[in-house]
Amino acid sequence: MKKILLALAATSIFVTPAQALVVVSGSGTLTDSDPTHNPRINRDGVVSTWAAPKTFPGTFGSGDFAYDTINGTFGANAFQDIFYQITYTNDSVNDGQPHSTAYANLFNPLDLSENYLGDSGSSPLLGETLSYQVIVSAGNELLVNFSQNFGGALPSEYSYTIEAFSDANGGEMFAAVPEPTTWAFMIFGFGAIGGALRRNRKTNVKVSYA
Repeated sequence: MKKILLALAATSIFVTPAQALVVVSGSGTLTDSDPTHNPRINRDGVVSTWAAPKTFPGTFGSGDFAYDTINGTFGANAFQDIFYQITYTNDSVNDGQPHSTAYANLFNPLDLSENYLGDSGSSPLLGETLSYQVIVSAGNELLVNFSQNFGGALPSEYSYTIEAFSDANGGEMFAAVPEPTTWAFMIFGFGAIGGALRRNRKTNVKVSYA
């Protein structure tokens, strides 16, 4: 039994991931060739969090506001709720102040309230970074929208990371596909378990005679 427990411990040690799994990390640029929506979301200063999901803040202004949409869904979202944290930075030389909003499954530019999950409440100033959090229930996908806030302030550059957690306490997520080194340790661990079980069966064999 001790050998079995040691093998299990060795396996678990090497498959434990970092606390947050970065689902998507990258950068983008809003340009005048991007699709647009009209109006834009109202920046109400309220940050969406796991503890306090916000309701749709309404819309504001009028004009053609360029946008990009990114699918940041983690594979495990197919069968469990995922707690996402979206962090983004305003890298725009024009200080276009891009704004980020999260949606479930579909972004409808004709109705910004449809499938709304949350947003950062405000837009980052030049070089500033903002974060917000949303929960995507099992069987759904996360879409992250980045949109222009000022007409004519294009191109507007931004960078972002989308992190996934298993719960509101920042619980660990397991990668959908283990790294090669992880597979090696898992195979080693399972092999050790099998060997220990076979040895255990051998030592417990009893022979009786009529």
